[in-house]
Amino acid sequence: NLPKKYAIPAHPAPDRIYTAIPKHLKFFPREWEDSAAVKISGNIYDAGFDSIYVECKKDGAIFRRLSMPLKYQDGKAGFSFAPRIHAELSEYSFLLSLKSQIEDKRIGFRDSIVCGDVYLINGQSNSIANNLGYTNEFFRTYGHNFSQNPGDTLWEIASTDVSFGGGAQAGSIGVRLQELIGNTYHIPVCIINGGVGGTSISLHQRDKLNPENLNTIYGAMLYRVNRSGLAR
Repeated sequence: NLPKKYAIPAHPAPDRIYTAIPKHLKFFPREWEDSAAVKISGNIYDAGFDSIYVECKKDGAIFRRLSMPLKYQDGKAGFSFAPRIHAELSEYSFLLSLKSQIEDKRIGFRDSIVCGDVYLINGQSNSIANNLGYTNEFFRTYGHNFSQNPGDTLWEIASTDVSFGGGAQAGSIGVRLQELIGNTYHIPVCIINGGVGGTSISLHQRDKLNPENLNTIYGAMLYRVNRSGLAR
């Protein structure tokens, strides 16, 4: 085994080169000028490339191409981009590639990225009852309603399942808000719904010693908000 014999460090797995890159379906809250910065950064370990670039697309059409030279030191070259996206009913994608004199090498792709407004909903069954039966790609949520699984950290499109929570539900109230705001202001909306049916106000209290306690309604919702990066 040559790498072991000569103490050659293994290259990191493809996703391990990133210190920041959006996940599939990622939702960014809008900031100044109705926009948000999409941070893409990391380190390149493959030698022989002179630059790195990212193609930024909106609804499949390139609107920006950013590039920077690679300067290797101690076997790696750092890179960092922060293209901005607008709060609108459009989906953005980012294709990251390395360039040399003889080839272009694709190393990363993220799509279905949007920017808009975020709302939190909590309460009893009326807050989480999900019975409208429709959704679209601009109705986003993060994790599952009252999930106690710390690994439940995926971005999703709001579920159409008829139920009283437990999945990627925004609730009928949430979906109607997403629909009305989208139709009126033409922006995507993310709803994180922490409602649980048949509960009293006392069950929604914060655990002062462990605010992110997944065994509590408050903590499970706070955990989702913090892990999503939506907290400000």
